[in-house]
Amino acid sequence: MKIIKKLKIIYKYLCVFISILVSYNCSNGKKYTISYKDGIKIIHNYKPQKIVSVKLDEVLTIPNSKDVFLNNPYVFNIDSFENVYVFDYYDLKIKKFNKDGFFIESFGKIGIGPGEYSVFSSFFIFNNNIFIIDNDQKIMIQYDLNGNFVKNIRLSKIPYNLKQVSSNNIFGSSFDYIKTKHGYIQAMNLSIYDKTLTMQKTVENIKIPFNPKKPTKANPLNTFYSYCTNKGYIYLAKNSYNSYEIDVFNEKGKIKEIIKKSYRKVLFTPEEYKEAKKTIN
Repeated sequence: MKIIKKLKIIYKYLCVFISILVSYNCSNGKKYTISYKDGIKIIHNYKPQKIVSVKLDEVLTIPNSKDVFLNNPYVFNIDSFENVYVFDYYDLKIKKFNKDGFFIESFGKIGIGPGEYSVFSSFFIFNNNIFIIDNDQKIMIQYDLNGNFVKNIRLSKIPYNLKQVSSNNIFGSSFDYIKTKHGYIQAMNLSIYDKTLTMQKTVENIKIPFNPKKPTKANPLNTFYSYCTNKGYIYLAKNSYNSYEIDVFNEKGKIKEIIKKSYRKVLFTPEEYKEAKKTIN
């Protein structure tokens, strides 16, 4: 049975969602207030809609063809020339497409030699170079945009979900497990790194205690934060049961704005919670 799959790519979806949120509230009879605290601009949107809907526009579709087959596309990135790079877990390669969705080339290889990775953790584009993080070898592999190997960079600590903020800085997350007399603490750091992935500043530190011998009903979503970067700014959506907040930082990690919104609590159904937990695990 022939299976045709299409990969629909929505570029900078979180930034688009933020812009929709702000523009909607700013265009409907000033349903927001602006205040300042300690030099930080606070935008508070209120009067939430009874029905909230966000329309996403499809900007690119990459169909399977005789030249390339996307069997298990996992993560993608876009360079400054609007080329799209997709990592496919099926053959463990990065596949490059132009802005119209036409296949250009694929590269990457499992191994321990120059330009090879034993475990693919993540990849990102920084100053028009491609970097693959190998969690097993604790290295960062640098390629040019044509997939040519440049060099390996040794890492002492592995960051995840890295995104370029500016020509000098990268934003990402890291995890630590700290042992205490009561069990363990899972610590997640959201930090700014320089070109060598040396941590420069942590903007958010989340600590969640847990004991392997006494499992709790902790919400697994609390360990994952949504964020994106755009034009030198970091947009961090806070996890909270009691507030709706997006913090805006500059490339140095200084908070510049806080976007707040009134909201209605809608609980996961048991089926939705089970599915989310299964996906994370």
